[in-house]
Amino acid sequence: MPSPRTHDRDWTATSERAVIGVEGAGVRWARGQSPAEDPWLGVWTYAAWDFAPADRRRTVVLGYPVPHLVVFRGQITVCGVSTLRHTNELRGTGSVLAVELRPGAMAALFGERDAAALVDRTVPVAHWTGDRDAADLSDRLTGQTVPADMAALLAGRLAEYRREREPVWARDVLEAVLVPGRYRQVREAANRNDLSIRSLQRLFHTYVGTGPKAAMRRCRILAAAAALVRAPDPWTRVASQFGYFDQPHFINDFSRGLGITPAAFAAECRRARSAGDAELRRARPRGRPPGPRREAG
Repeated sequence: MPSPRTHDRDWTATSERAVIGVEGAGVRWARGQSPAEDPWLGVWTYAAWDFAPADRRRTVVLGYPVPHLVVFRGQITVCGVSTLRHTNELRGTGSVLAVELRPGAMAALFGERDAAALVDRTVPVAHWTGDRDAADLSDRLTGQTVPADMAALLAGRLAEYRREREPVWARDVLEAVLVPGRYRQVREAANRNDLSIRSLQRLFHTYVGTGPKAAMRRCRILAAAAALVRAPDPWTRVASQFGYFDQPHFINDFSRGLGITPAAFAAECRRARSAGDAELRRARPRGRPPGPRREAG
């Protein structure tokens, strides 16, 4: 059920890769793609903040349905697929980098062939790399402030663990299934990829962690939220756009995923956009800019 809140959240950091809401300003966001030559690391998201001691910012995050490699306060962890949204409180000064591990990456990099065992769990990367290598990687990241450089460093270091015989075809099939709105049902996704439903489910649990139905639903919610951030009105249009047959089904999935109805979410986005437009108007110089000076003839 939607949870009570004291004031609007800023959802502008939301994209098809994650829904992110922050109560208040002051968090800097960046997002990018891991090096193109890396076959197993995907999109990265970076946040940094510097608050006064008494300041707090509550955040809500609903992530993309794959495991993530997370760098936070000098620690590197692997976070399995989360079945629920995360609510956190940011304080002080800090930053966090989250890098998507594409389907099959856990097997390709670490030999981990049971991604389902990581669902809703956070495990130190040292579990697979060993304490010495994990500490070395953490030391290399210390002092880095450019997220793209951090992602490139991770990609280069983790490439040393790569197994050569991992099923790239499975990664490609699973990523195709995760495209929002491409398939309306699991049966259609399986048939279009020449798989039985059971085989597709097995691939998802082995290489992603969650089942195809839950993963497809998550991607539809993320895409719908991103569409509402871009254009809040009318919110009703996004249901059919991303594979929902009726609005009640869409409202239920959206509300369970984000703790807020799509109508309320769109209203918060609309108010945030209006506030931003008002701020731009206040910052804009009044009157016409002076033209070139004309010399007297």
